[in-house]
Amino acid sequence: MSGSGTSSPSDIGGGSDMCDGLMALLKPAVEELDKQVLSAKKSQIMLAERIQEISDALHDMNDDEPYDLDELIRKLDDCRRRMAISYGIISNVNERLGVLQREIAREIHAKKQAITAPPPASPIR
Repeated sequence: MSGSGTSSPSDIGGGSDMCDGLMALLKPAVEELDKQVLSAKKSQIMLAERIQEISDALHDMNDDEPYDLDELIRKLDDCRRRMAISYGIISNVNERLGVLQREIAREIHAKKQAITAPPPASPIR
């Protein structure tokens, strides 16, 4: 021991060895944690750059001349009106065709009945 009455860690008996052992145990975990922190920082930087790119693109879009949506809406309404009119016409034509088909079917049935029916018997005098 030294003459001043204080002892150094190496004098206590294995203090330095215990410190080295703890460091050997903790060093891989600390290094892995450090890698993860660096990876997170890198990801945050990349994310910040991407956010800035998107922000710039949105500002550019905002600065551009806005679209005239009223004109497009009027065109869509006109198309919708025309489609409704066309639908009405097509429905009317479809109904008329159905009536014609029924009348034709009746006439065909009547003609078949007239052809296949036996001739009327002559009256007895």
